[in-house]
Amino acid sequence: MSLRTKIIIWTAILLLTTATAGCSSVVKGLALPPHAEIAFISWRDQNLQIHKMTPSGSRYLTNTINNESHPVWSPDGKQLAFLSTQNQEQHLAVMNADGSNQRLLAKNIRAKDVAPAWAFDSQMIAFACIVEQRTTLCLASVTGDWMQIMPGNWGSLGSIQWAPADPIILFHAMSGTTRDVFTYTTYSNTIRNLTHRTSQDYAPAWSPDGRKIAFVSNRNQQVGIYTMNIDGTSQRLLLYTNIYDYPAWSPDGNQIAFSQAEGKNHLCIFNTQENILHCTDNDGSRPTWSPDGQFLVYESRRRNKSYLYLTDNQFSRTQQLPHHPAGSFSPAWQP
Repeated sequence: MSLRTKIIIWTAILLLTTATAGCSSVVKGLALPPHAEIAFISWRDQNLQIHKMTPSGSRYLTNTINNESHPVWSPDGKQLAFLSTQNQEQHLAVMNADGSNQRLLAKNIRAKDVAPAWAFDSQMIAFACIVEQRTTLCLASVTGDWMQIMPGNWGSLGSIQWAPADPIILFHAMSGTTRDVFTYTTYSNTIRNLTHRTSQDYAPAWSPDGRKIAFVSNRNQQVGIYTMNIDGTSQRLLLYTNIYDYPAWSPDGNQIAFSQAEGKNHLCIFNTQENILHCTDNDGSRPTWSPDGQFLVYESRRRNKSYLYLTDNQFSRTQQLPHHPAGSFSPAWQP
């Protein structure tokens, strides 16, 4: 075999190897899984409106002269609670998953921009309210035939979440200059402070099995994510991190997604079993998990607008979802 022939053969092998390696490293785009439904917010005629995205496209669920925001799915996936603002008054509203049967459950709740929380049986909604100059929690029936005002009076409150299978409501509240994590038990009408510290303790989130609570704290002069039992015992540090928004448990309870504020917001996942932190390089916040825990949809601010992105739970593949020209934000994945 001549030297020229050998050179041609080795060149062909090298080109083939390079091409094959290149093909194996190509990152393919993602698509929403079948039956996925994502509620989110965008602008329409200078008003915030609620949309729903499915694999076949997206459409408005609301089309009003009000600002409609903070959509939250009922646990059975059949309804959405949201906040409706008109003439500077904010109301609690609810609608079916297809946008039909929109109705107000509580008018002029006065506590602004705090997302409501569904009971585990999808029959009641807890929300922040101001009644007789008291900032507290209120309960409303989805039928709209009754409302209950709870005890307590705080400077502000937020991060309201109902326990996955118990009549216990989790939230953080401001008392004086500090925030603490509280629970309210509906059947006994009792409030319990779980943190009792001079630090800022906030953004609590139930684990999927209802046995643990993750929360954010700046104790020890460093911001970090902590966990504790539902009675406030066994508080322990998971990791120090400059968290931007809130912890979001994966459906299996083994991972926590959040946004890390380091120059810009980075979407991160912390594996609670292996103590491994994995973050993206791109901007990302407000993650919401798919019901099977395989994917997340999150909000990313790029080119001075917020858009929604889909990623797998390893951040190995990422895809921008179809977007509204005015931007899309605050995603919520149907259970």
